[in-house]
Formats: sequence, structure tokens, C-alpha cells
Amino acid sequence: MSRKLTKDGREILSGKDYQARCLEVYVRDDRRCVLCGGFLPGFSTGFIDHIRKRGSGGGWRDDRASKLRTLCPLCHDAEDNRGGKRSEKAKAQQGD
Repeated sequence: MSRKLTKDGREILSGKDYQARCLEVYVRDDRRCVLCGGFLPGFSTGFIDHIRKRGSGGGWRDDRASKLRTLCPLCHDAEDNRGGKRSEKAKAQQGD
């Protein structure tokens, strides 16, 4: 099954359902980073970010559209603060 509803109201998607939700959020956000407003010319140029982090093992995962947002690589890295690591997308965006 690709869609699961939890007792506390969260929605967990997988496979094609999750990909469809990500595309829905990307279009909803007008193909722009919701933090800096940067235009993302293609779906694969940005990230669909969980506003509330998924937690260890996905314990807090919620794939409802209202809980997701579109971010550019730089804003995604800043939000995640992964110990100073930058994603390959962020490096490419800055020309590294």
C-alpha cells in the first residue's frame, strides 16, 4: 500500500503516491523556494522539505501537503544544518 493514515492524523505516502505529492507541492509553491523566493526551473532542482522534521526512523513523518514545502538547495541545507555539509545541488548552484 502506498498510503497510510496514522491514528494521530498523519499521512504517510510511498512510491508513486509520494512522488505525486511532491510534484503537487512544487506546483502549489509556484516552482519557487518558499524561503528565498528563488525560481526552481525543474522539479529536480529543489527539495520538497518536511516542515516538521521526520525524526529518527520517520517517527514524525507527515506527508500531507500542508506539512511540506519547496526549498532551493541552499535554503534546504541551511534549514537542515547538517554539520556544515552541503548537498551536491547546493554546490552546483554556487558553482563549486
